[in-house]
This record gives sequence, C-alpha cells and structure tokens, in this order.
Amino acid sequence: MIEKEQEQINQEREHRRRGSAFDTLANVFRNVKELVFQNEVTIRNRPGEDQPNNVENVLEILANKKPKPGKLNYFYYGRRGIADKQGDEKTNVNYHEMTANYDSNGPKGPESGNGNIFFLVREDGVLLPVAQISLVHANAYDKDLTGIRAAMSGEGDGGSSDNGGSQMVYFNNSNGSITGIDVSKRGIQMYGLPTSSSGLEPNTIWNDGGTLKITS
Repeated sequence: MIEKEQEQINQEREHRRRGSAFDTLANVFRNVKELVFQNEVTIRNRPGEDQPNNVENVLEILANKKPKPGKLNYFYYGRRGIADKQGDEKTNVNYHEMTANYDSNGPKGPESGNGNIFFLVREDGVLLPVAQISLVHANAYDKDLTGIRAAMSGEGDGGSSDNGGSQMVYFNNSNGSITGIDVSKRGIQMYGLPTSSSGLEPNTIWNDGGTLKITS
C-alpha cells in the first residue's frame, strides 16, 4: 500500500515538473513575434493588411537569406530533406491534411480569400496571377455560388516562346506509356488515347483515325 502511494506521489511530481517546463516555455514565447534561425529561415507572426483580402493576422515561414548564384533554397515539409535516400522512411509524415475554412458569415466574392487554398508561382519575385493550383469555395468566382471549385492553370506571355499551360498526365510504369491532356496556347492536346474501342469501359474517349469518340 505504501509503495503504491509513493508511486502515485512520484507520478504527480513528474507531471508537475513537465507541466512547469511547458508553462515556462509558453511564457518565454508568449510575446515572440519572430523566430530567426541560424540560416535565416524565419517564422514570423505579423498583422495583416486591409487590401486585398481584409486579412487580420499572417503567419509566415520563409527563407530570408537569398541563395548564392546557382544555388536554391529548399523547403521540405513532412519529411527530411535528404532527396530519396532509402531506409529513412521513418522520417516521413504518413497523413497530411491542409484545410482552409470557409466562413459562411465572413466576406464573400472574388476578392474575399475566404475558404481558399492556393499554390502559386512567382518569377523573380513577381507573382504570376494565374500560374496556380487552387481549391476554392465557389463564391470566390461568384458570390451567389456554393460548393468547391478545383483549378489548375498555367500562364504564358503570349509570345512565340509561350510555353505556359496546364497538364494532367498518367504514367503507366509497366509499359512506359503516357496518357494525358495538355491545355496551352497550342490548344487542347490529348496523348495516349486508345485507337480502338475494344475492351474499353463505357464513357471512355478513344481516337478513331483522327475522330474523337466516346464508348457507350
């Protein structure tokens, strides 16, 4: 009986000790607005801006240090930055969720930013406005719409060297074939379409000597 009571006392002491450590850490970081690591990777909490999306608070994780000529800044999220080294799978995250909440009582319309997830590309620091993969609430396009809109878009300059566009590709590793669709300045191009309807599932697109057909 005495041993059990002593064990419980020891557990309570350990719990208080750990809790105290976390409380101390919380107090240290309570008013911290920016953390800068040795390589100048920065985690920053700053006020938002009224334009364009009426943002109140912003959390930024960025590389403040410009890389040397010919070098790059890499940001790995969910695994160690060691390329494809075998035997280190334990460092990988098994489940990764990214969620943007749409506030039905919040701002609406194309400029609201309400319920949006964007993956954007910049060129020399200048944003390419339609070079993106996005999941957005439909009211970002029309304030009277509901539901989710998924988009993948690419941008080109319209010149003779315009290579922008959007592409979806499936690689068949067993035979090396490629099935895909490409939307660009050149138009809509499809690759790897079957040339016969034999054995295809219903509603499958196939190429009949240059004529696009769909199986019934």
